[in-house]
Amino acid sequence: MLSTFAALLCVGVALPTIARALGAEPGVLAIATALMPFVTVAAVVTLLVAFVSRNRTVIVVAAVLAVVNVAWQLPLYVADPGDPGTPVLRVAASNLKFGSGDAQAVVDLVRSQRVDVLALEELTPDAVRRLHDAGLDDLLPYSIARPDPSFSGTGLWSRLPLQNTREISGLAAHAVAGQLRDPTGKVVTVVAVHPLAPGPYDHSGRDEDYSVLRAALAAIPGPVVVAGDFNATRDQAPFRDLESDGFRDAADQAGAGNVATFPANRGARPVVAIDHVVARDLAQRATVWVAVTIPRSDHLAVVATYS
Repeated sequence: MLSTFAALLCVGVALPTIARALGAEPGVLAIATALMPFVTVAAVVTLLVAFVSRNRTVIVVAAVLAVVNVAWQLPLYVADPGDPGTPVLRVAASNLKFGSGDAQAVVDLVRSQRVDVLALEELTPDAVRRLHDAGLDDLLPYSIARPDPSFSGTGLWSRLPLQNTREISGLAAHAVAGQLRDPTGKVVTVVAVHPLAPGPYDHSGRDEDYSVLRAALAAIPGPVVVAGDFNATRDQAPFRDLESDGFRDAADQAGAGNVATFPANRGARPVVAIDHVVARDLAQRATVWVAVTIPRSDHLAVVATYS
């Protein structure tokens, strides 16, 4: 009986593990791959049950599943080597939940974390007004914003002068970009994004958004920092495709662990880490990664410090 139970647990763990390994996420497996940290815990529990069952075949299968899943999650807890150095750029992102996120809390975040660049998603015209009234433009005077009453509004604010500001076309939600010169004198392109989430069964919208986004980012020369609500965890295929294009997740570089950011402010801890800051060809690396509550938003805001 215990062997059968352990075998069934192996099957349950194997399905998302295989989907993650193959980068294939049909139907609800897209949700399962978003929950790989929990799958890893289940894999370890399955291995313990398998040991108790004393079924050698089940033990071997459970051990393989546990090792693979732990190996996928472990890098998040190990920072890139090297001394932190002096902070050069601090980049933040916050999804405002249809503009309802607390504007004063966003401005307080910018001030307390000494943010240089801020990406805002689900940015509405009313939210732009409230952010201005709260003093955002005084702290970050350079911006490009494409607000919208729906989920598709996006904006980018900077303490450093922004040049060549533009919108990246072809995405379901607005994506905006600009160039700045960091304190070391290097020109860096910063981008605010909000690609679609996968549907319950049909993920074609998400996949098309990521295809357009990857092509647009590939066409940008030099260092690039992208921030926003990616609607994907680092275990899901679209985000891993970005990593294969040379982008590094700030949480991964900083060794911050699995910092879930959604859903927030619902009386329980967030479940999935879908808000990210990623960089390509940046001379610095992310050394600090923090998540901050924004009242009336269903996402935690995130801040990456590059040193």
